[in-house]
Amino acid sequence: MNNIKKFLLLPTLLFIFLIQAGCQTVEKNNVPQTNFHIESSSNLPLRKSVPLTMPISKVKLNINPIPVLSDNDIEKVALVKVDLGLCLIFILNPTGARKLYQLSAANRGKRLVLMIDDEPTGIRILERVINDGRLFTFTELNSDELIKLATSLKR
Repeated sequence: MNNIKKFLLLPTLLFIFLIQAGCQTVEKNNVPQTNFHIESSSNLPLRKSVPLTMPISKVKLNINPIPVLSDNDIEKVALVKVDLGLCLIFILNPTGARKLYQLSAANRGKRLVLMIDDEPTGIRILERVINDGRLFTFTELNSDELIKLATSLKR
């Protein structure tokens, strides 16, 4: 009988250990997911673009569902005051800066949409080629929300 208890004890303890390890939650990173999507051409089929309405301005546009810039391309985010008010500046790493340069050269006049946790938050019109890896973006957030967002995006 003792041998049976020993034989069952090891698998039971192993099972309990595995269940407990599997049930533990990994602490989630509190930095919001940040992506930029480019406005898609109006002549693209709907399956290759996603309709979107900005929350405050109600601007309607279609975007490419695949992000053109993501968290991996962003080195630093800061809140800055410019002539038109408060905005976010995204300072990109060398890979992101290269992507932005190519993107802004190929898509002049199109809009770049800032998505925070899959919610449209801001728009930047690509009016010129951006070759310094710095992307200024105005958002549709009030000052308090913008300050809170900027703080949560700090890297």
